[in-house]
Amino acid sequence: MQSPIRILFLYSCLFVSHFVVGQIDTKVYTVTELHQDWDIFRHELETMHPGLYTYTPKATMDAAFDRVREQLNRPMTAAEFYPYLAEMNPYIKNGHTVIRPSAAFDAYVATKAPILPLDVHWHGDSLFVLRNMTDEVALAPGAYIETINGKDAWEEFMDIAGHWNRDGSNTTFPKGIVARAFAEIYANFRGFPTQFNLTVVDEQGNRQKVSVEPMPADEREQIRAERYGAVHHYWNKSQGDALTLHFEEDLAVITLRHCGNTDVRKFMSTIRGQYRRIFKEVIDSGVEHLVIDIRNNPGGNQYPTIHLMRHLTEESFYLYQQDYLISRKLSSHYDAPVFMYNTLGRIILDQNEDGTYSANWWAGILYGKHKPKLNAPSQLQFKGQIYTLTNYASFSAGGYLASMLEHHTNSIFIGEEPGGNANECVAGEAFDLILPNTQNRVLMQIVHSKIVVDRVNNGHGVEPDFSVRPTVAQIHAGVDPEMQTVRDLIRNQAETSDLQRELVVRK
Repeated sequence: MQSPIRILFLYSCLFVSHFVVGQIDTKVYTVTELHQDWDIFRHELETMHPGLYTYTPKATMDAAFDRVREQLNRPMTAAEFYPYLAEMNPYIKNGHTVIRPSAAFDAYVATKAPILPLDVHWHGDSLFVLRNMTDEVALAPGAYIETINGKDAWEEFMDIAGHWNRDGSNTTFPKGIVARAFAEIYANFRGFPTQFNLTVVDEQGNRQKVSVEPMPADEREQIRAERYGAVHHYWNKSQGDALTLHFEEDLAVITLRHCGNTDVRKFMSTIRGQYRRIFKEVIDSGVEHLVIDIRNNPGGNQYPTIHLMRHLTEESFYLYQQDYLISRKLSSHYDAPVFMYNTLGRIILDQNEDGTYSANWWAGILYGKHKPKLNAPSQLQFKGQIYTLTNYASFSAGGYLASMLEHHTNSIFIGEEPGGNANECVAGEAFDLILPNTQNRVLMQIVHSKIVVDRVNNGHGVEPDFSVRPTVAQIHAGVDPEMQTVRDLIRNQAETSDLQRELVVRK
């Protein structure tokens, strides 16, 4: 029962449109009002979220809910309340379930709020300046950030990332997201300091203390564009065509930027034919090395994965097991057409023996998805060596694709652990839960999905065979270290052959 519109909503709403001007809710809410919101937050997770106890036992989850509620022992604003909600992310452990401030607060942070005038990048266990929107030369890209307002910068970064959503025990996704929007997310958790006092170390090892004024978000955005050009978040699909092919000497590169989150109907109607054309061209070229680049692929529909895998395995295969929900009824606290959904739910969802709900025949008619389908291989089969490039933003269906490639092919994985879990997630249909007093929000995911692979869910995505993360210098120079690793492996055929044998044994 996958809804592409809902999936697009997840990524487009991580930060509210820059065309909306919001404001801070300065109202101070009573302890009773905070407890009301907390109890609704907990109840909806417990009754709607089918993966709540996948990684955290119920007793541990209950204790965490109770512990945080006890900390709500003083009046506070909605913004002050938000970090308490985020305390549950390390227990929920679902990357699609997004706990957010109110829409007005998000809009304010995205437009007029005074925020940190830097972009940051993490590498190893350190934080660096990626882009500098001030005139302070000590904050040149590549400078190591040692402290922020008297606190260790890396510890601050990791504390915030530790309270961000992620699948299972994954750490690349929360670190990647927090780094990509550090100024905005820092404001969500730490508020709006009147000054940013930084200790930085330049590339020559010189340590300096620097103070910079916060910068209005819209001014910051304008300066960034002027100095560094357009900067795309990974959920922004304006980076080029969804599916492309190009050749580099003795290898072919297929880039899949997303799985159909934009212009879904057109993309899905042509995806099978696009892959046939691509693989005919690859096979006719005679190349023996194929790169599948799914970096920054936030996921989407199942069909790009299915039709790609048809050209990479000679065996018939299933992608999904049967999806399920634990409820087919929304409460009045959702920003959604509740009556319409609840009516439709009774029509297209049947109750299983265990009390869960799954899509029935009517769902197949309306959504094109009912029961798992056995997918037949294509006659156009690539039989050379495959290399898969992944990073933190290979998420959701992007993470599933990595897992299918690991299970069915000889692929060598290069880059970072994908942000998407390799076995299962809760996604596909989402509704915005609006807490009635503070207006803080939870993008509630309600469909449990699991793919058919022979691996134990260890809470992670597919671990890379070669861990590679670009440095600040490489990013600004346009160097692609993951692709460079592929070229190095091809040049060293002996090393590649040894690794192939090791992967065959491992699989």
